[in-house]
Amino acid sequence: MTMTEINPAPISFDEFSKFLADVLLIEVERITPQASFVVDLCVDSLRWAEMALRMCKLGVEIPTEVFWEIQTVGDAYQVYLKHAAANPSWSRGQRQP
Repeated sequence: MTMTEINPAPISFDEFSKFLADVLLIEVERITPQASFVVDLCVDSLRWAEMALRMCKLGVEIPTEVFWEIQTVGDAYQVYLKHAAANPSWSRGQRQP
């Protein structure tokens, strides 16, 4: 399947990891479900806000109170899955590069 084909399925964890690596400017190998954004990945508030903005621009709008409760990459992926299901505009084949 090419990226131009429409598929409403959410992106995989691997694709989500690549997205995070790009946004947070870290190596994708460091991104595991158990990785803490603060402790393991050293994500500061500016990069955290950038991640929230990028997700919003891609159509995944997560309420602020929910976003700030995310602690691990696995938490973030679960929140993404929940909100992507509610608004499938950020699914495989429909995301922006």
